[in-house]
Amino acid sequence: MRNYIFRFLIIFVAILLQSVIFTKFSILEMVNIKAKIDLALMLVIFFGLKGGIMPGQTGGFVAGLLEDLLAKDFGINMLIKTIIGFIAGTFNKKIYLENFLTSFFIVFIATLIKGSIFIIIKLFSTNFVMDQIIAYILNELLIEVLLNSLIAPFLFIFLSKFNIFVEKQI
Repeated sequence: MRNYIFRFLIIFVAILLQSVIFTKFSILEMVNIKAKIDLALMLVIFFGLKGGIMPGQTGGFVAGLLEDLLAKDFGINMLIKTIIGFIAGTFNKKIYLENFLTSFFIVFIATLIKGSIFIIIKLFSTNFVMDQIIAYILNELLIEVLLNSLIAPFLFIFLSKFNIFVEKQI
């Protein structure tokens, strides 16, 4: 039970940081770039890789739900983060996260997967046209991939200090 409360609190703080603090003081907003750091995605990946499928999925579901409560497209973040949590959980304890390059590339790939799923959902649910897809990729996705990938190794090292709460299953 302590594991779930710990993960929920960390996800809640991350959502607050990325939705309130990071958006208010974003340098990228000044140049009209809508990319944002996705701390919740990095946490979902970490919980999945360290704890397995269930912590990854539940962390993804909770993170996505909290993000969707603040967004206009309800359900998209929940679905995407749950899928990514599941995928990360399937690689539980098979990937050494303490390596900078490994963390960089895992989050790089996961952010690309997130963007790809987002594009697919938007294509089937709205009139998302090719111009919007290209604008999304250039103005948001590529910059978000780079930001997340650069921050993730440091976040993973920090979170590894709390490893006892993440890995133990009750």
